[in-house]
Amino acid sequence: MKSVEINDLLSYHFYGNLKVKDGVKVFVDGVAAEKDNAYEYTLKCVKDDKVYDLTSFGKEAGFYIENENSVLFCGNRKNIEKSTSLYRLALNGGEAKEIARFDKPGMNVLGYLNENTLVLMTKEKLVEEESDYEVFDEIPFYMNGQGITNKHRTHLYTYNLDTKELLMCQTQRFMMVLCIIQDKIGQENKLYMKIFINMMAL
Repeated sequence: MKSVEINDLLSYHFYGNLKVKDGVKVFVDGVAAEKDNAYEYTLKCVKDDKVYDLTSFGKEAGFYIENENSVLFCGNRKNIEKSTSLYRLALNGGEAKEIARFDKPGMNVLGYLNENTLVLMTKEKLVEEESDYEVFDEIPFYMNGQGITNKHRTHLYTYNLDTKELLMCQTQRFMMVLCIIQDKIGQENKLYMKIFINMMAL
């Protein structure tokens, strides 16, 4: 039996984050990138029992199926420092269209709160420190495998597509640890949702 080599591991595909809505099936394909010592993530769509590439940039780990025709995802394709853009991508092909830009890095779209308001989340550091050491003035960890988490928070935001207003849903020192957006089925031409947030001040 032939032994597994390093190059074999670089060729493996890791599939995950499968989402299904309105008959649309989209998932994330992860492949190791040796040069960057990281993973490249792209979106793929299943249609008529065939798999199609939706993106090729390599940074699309999160997404939201907007409807049977399009998906939303966040990224920073223009490499603007401390910035995230929100993109809409047609499932039948074409380029992703930037529909919003936020002055916050690492944003991720979760879904719609109502027909014109999106819910997004990001991890932020409360204090930017220019030093080669860490100062612990609160519990520095709260979850296994997360590394140093002193002054790090996950924040939830809403974004109004009409007014372009981005609002934080909790105070800055609180942390969002659970968010569930639940569609209310049976309503005509409207989307009703609820958000359940469990926050902990550390």
